[in-house]
Amino acid sequence: MRIFKDMELVEQLGSGIPRVLQTYGRECFKFSDNYIRMSFPMEINEETDEVSNTKKDTEKDTENLNRNQLQIIALMKKTPTISAELLAKNIGINLRNIKINIKKLKEAGIVIRIGPAKGGYWGIIEKK
Repeated sequence: MRIFKDMELVEQLGSGIPRVLQTYGRECFKFSDNYIRMSFPMEINEETDEVSNTKKDTEKDTENLNRNQLQIIALMKKTPTISAELLAKNIGINLRNIKINIKKLKEAGIVIRIGPAKGGYWGIIEKK
């Protein structure tokens, strides 16, 4: 973790968890024998398939997303270990379009792949 401080990617070591707890609470954390998973609250309006969050900045970020991207985020949130193939099947678009949309979501800083392609999971990044 010190490398992030040395590269000036974080302002202070050890400040993240207290900030998460202050903003979202303990329900964001899920503990396992081998890892800790953090999930941030997000609501999906079933009528419009729009993703909304308790943070206004995230709501602004999602305004520019298309319907497929919103569905991808919703499915990743529901099942973080979902594969691109299953995303394509559930949304009803081809695998190439899924990969293009995932790339755009990554570039926008909305989703991140945590771990390897096989055995990893998707993380939704909530902005302050």
